[in-house]
Amino acid sequence: MIRKTVKPYIRESVPVRRPAISPKKSDFYLFSPIHYEPKYAYPLLVWFHSPGADETEIFRVMPQLSLRNYVAVAPRGLTAEETGVSQTDRCRSVDGNVGRFSALYDWSETDTALDCAEVRVFEAIGRARLRCHLAPNRVFLAGVGAGGSMAMCLGARYPEKFAGVISFSGGFPMLPSSLAKWGALRHLPMMMMIGSKNPAFPPATVSKQLRLFHTAGMSVSIRQYRTAEDTAPTMFRDANQWIMQRIAPSAS
Repeated sequence: MIRKTVKPYIRESVPVRRPAISPKKSDFYLFSPIHYEPKYAYPLLVWFHSPGADETEIFRVMPQLSLRNYVAVAPRGLTAEETGVSQTDRCRSVDGNVGRFSALYDWSETDTALDCAEVRVFEAIGRARLRCHLAPNRVFLAGVGAGGSMAMCLGARYPEKFAGVISFSGGFPMLPSSLAKWGALRHLPMMMMIGSKNPAFPPATVSKQLRLFHTAGMSVSIRQYRTAEDTAPTMFRDANQWIMQRIAPSAS
């Protein structure tokens, strides 16, 4: 049903030109908003899917976020070979069961995984720019769980290239390299949305993240919701409003 309500998506397979990183191709889906206007420069949302999902998750996310406001692109997560995590662990679904026929795509914060994700994401952004009219200074990163953490990882690596980062139930990476560009990172808007009953994000973790943001002088908005889920409809509504405020502050 969702696919019938949006402009036909585009799927691309793009060869990666960095042999040290290992993936043979980058797979992603490109989402075009309904009533697409070619003369309007759209914001671009890069979506990092949840662990165990793949790039098709974008078609469940965009109807909850907005069907009109953005072009969106969703790169596929990393394989076990790309992250260095054992295949047995990577094939476990979220509930712990082993899936024999479907690979578990995920995101990891290792240097190798970050390099691989970086290539994949910028390839996807480049393809989106070829297909749609985009505003060059309005690229937002967003994701859920490990995908949200990866969005923050890449935002921290290239704070000057993005207009904002949103993480649904994913923490800021506690890596030495995360604050390497702390001067520019202080000017990158970020928002973290957390379920107050989510066992993956206990109060101690929230407090630790808050101390890091305060010490680094970062602009991070943290919102808590009365849910144990990684996402909720209210989170998507708030995320849409937050992005629109970054795009048109006078309209907020």
